Amino acid sequence: MSRLLAFLREHGVALTAYAPLAQGRAASDPTLARIGAKHGVPASQVAIAWLLDQDHVIAIPKAERRESQQANLDALSLRLDDEDRAAIAELPKDLRYVQPPFAPDWDAVFLGPAAARRNARASGGDRPCGGSTAPHRTVRT
Repeated sequence: MSRLLAFLREHGVALTAYAPLAQGRAASDPTLARIGAKHGVPASQVAIAWLLDQDHVIAIPKAERRESQQANLDALSLRLDDEDRAAIAELPKDLRYVQPPFAPDWDAVFLGPAAARRNARASGGDRPCGGSTAPHRTVRT
């Protein structure tokens, strides 16, 4: 569990997954696709179901097409088993594809200013991701 999520749970605050499908990238993840095939659903439904399966996590998937909206809603009925959860737990959780300008700099809060500066330099911006949608890897402690 991430330090941020642990902190939020301790204080009774929900974490919001603003772009839970990583702007469509979750659909091509091999692990999520394998789990989806097992259940007969797309990888995107697996990602949403996994997020909604966690305490204090809210997912806000975006979809313009009616079919995508329905697929997002269908994730509510998907039940992941322990094997599925274990496989997803092994996936890296330190990539960020969306960093809106209004978002807090969580790297500085939870990892300290030195790690935040290092991550900002790695992403080419003055903050992690530099406000862009380029992938950014957060340093784990």
